[in-house]
Amino acid sequence: MIYIYDILLNFIDGKRMYEFFEWNSEDVVEHIKRIPMFCVSDRVMEDILNNNVTFSHKFMSDIENKTIVFGNSFDNLIKYAFLFSNGKRCYAFELNEEGKVIYSSSLLLDEEEEVLEICDTLQKLDVEYQTDNKDLDKSLLTRREEKKKNFVEKDLIYTYKNKNYTKLKYLYSECFGNDDTSYKEKFNRLVYSINNQDSFYLKRLNFILRLAHNNKICK
Repeated sequence: MIYIYDILLNFIDGKRMYEFFEWNSEDVVEHIKRIPMFCVSDRVMEDILNNNVTFSHKFMSDIENKTIVFGNSFDNLIKYAFLFSNGKRCYAFELNEEGKVIYSSSLLLDEEEEVLEICDTLQKLDVEYQTDNKDLDKSLLTRREEKKKNFVEKDLIYTYKNKNYTKLKYLYSECFGNDDTSYKEKFNRLVYSINNQDSFYLKRLNFILRLAHNNKICK
């Protein structure tokens, strides 16, 4: 088995994949002492990134307790973790007891380059796994946009639930103009607009609401 040593990983919910330049200072970045690495085909990489997959018991047995994390007093183990590389990119994954991905991480650029060089010397592994053919619900938003969306969505829900219809009507008119739709329809359209990967409405509402919070307008 091939191991990669002394790298940093930022394990995040398996449905998200943040590149290293999107890592935040408050993230729990783990200093990995050792982790198994496998070279895989483009198809395998696409499957694990875009579908819900379940790895075989054999694969899980092969990687069990093979990943070591540097600790302050003593080293820790991650039960099921590994690196996959197709020679173009490299990602780390952590599995649960059922063999499903629960966390994933990109690598720092220089550390990824080192792994890619190693992958070039290896044969591709025929990995055993099953896919349910259901694409993961992966957001196309950047991490910054995701934070904006969460902020705007929470504010819209709070505004509607507290029946602040003056504010709701104002926000709606700034995005779609004035019309005779009900407040419920206005609310639903605003929420839909920011959950439909429409960055224009997301940016507009985020800007207005940030001003509202800072300047106490839109009450």
